[in-house]
Amino acid sequence: MRILLEDGRIMESTALVQADLLPVQQINPEAWVTGDGHLFKGEAALSLNLDRGNTRSDEADVDTAMEWRHLRHRVKLSGELEYDTTERETTNDKWYVLAKYDHIASPLRYYGAKVDFKTDRIAGLDLRFAAGPYLGLQFIHTPETRLSTELGADLVSERFTAIPGNNYMAGSWSLDCSHTLLTDTLELYHHQKGLVNVESLSGVILDTWTGLKIPIRGGFSTSAELKAEYSGDVGENIKPWDLSYRLKFGYNW
Repeated sequence: MRILLEDGRIMESTALVQADLLPVQQINPEAWVTGDGHLFKGEAALSLNLDRGNTRSDEADVDTAMEWRHLRHRVKLSGELEYDTTERETTNDKWYVLAKYDHIASPLRYYGAKVDFKTDRIAGLDLRFAAGPYLGLQFIHTPETRLSTELGADLVSERFTAIPGNNYMAGSWSLDCSHTLLTDTLELYHHQKGLVNVESLSGVILDTWTGLKIPIRGGFSTSAELKAEYSGDVGENIKPWDLSYRLKFGYNW
């Protein structure tokens, strides 16, 4: 077997006993951990609803997330698209794309930078651009439970349909957690990301995803999810909270 020590050295052995007292980090590590290969994984999910009764409506939600890793380097790319129509009139038209780079400093700490794009045309947001560095903490990372959080500072630029644009500095945060309630049967997850204007604490922007996922064979899964969005500084006649209830069908690779 191959043994990865905490100082990064690789040893090969046919046996390991407690008396060796070696600072072992991992036994038989994957190829991307030792630099001999790469890890690429991802998930894509679709929620689709078509009504052709007394009311004609179409609803389509698509989201995806991908991750690439090699040694201490990690790149994440995620995105989401929501487009709904009722009686051929657009009632929901929004999307976002998030790109991140992480450098893993230790099993607990990592740091990186991100770029975030978002639009919500029904709410009058033509484009929100946010970019900046952050520090991340990986509190728990086991096959059953994952918990991490990030704190950073972002430069934000907003462009609206009916009002002048806005540029400001913001504090940013994110939270990612998941826990397997029943092995290979049921998983609870919660993802959150937010921004707060350093000059106006009422200008909080919050996006959360909370749901239950049921794995199916062959990498497929289904999930029930609540997405909640909050915008503190919104225009007149626009509600600050936007809630979406989804039943999604996804594929993991």
